[in-house]
Amino acid sequence: MITELKEMGLTQSMIAREMRVNRQTVNQWFTGERTPSARSVNKMAAAMSVLLGKPYPPAEAYTLIAKVTERKAKEKSENE
Repeated sequence: MITELKEMGLTQSMIAREMRVNRQTVNQWFTGERTPSARSVNKMAAAMSVLLGKPYPPAEAYTLIAKVTERKAKEKSENE
């Protein structure tokens, strides 16, 4: 579970379903295994806008992915 999404009342599965992509794809973006294309970030922002019922700009979606990826990398290095 990604804390930042949970605080918004969202899950990776909800975003993936709205985007019509695999949940694993969304997970890979948040874990840093894959980098989403600009088109994917735009689609994610659009999906989050629908799910949240308010505009969610692509820049915020990109920032969210970067923030979560950075936090997860830090947690991983601390556990090694």
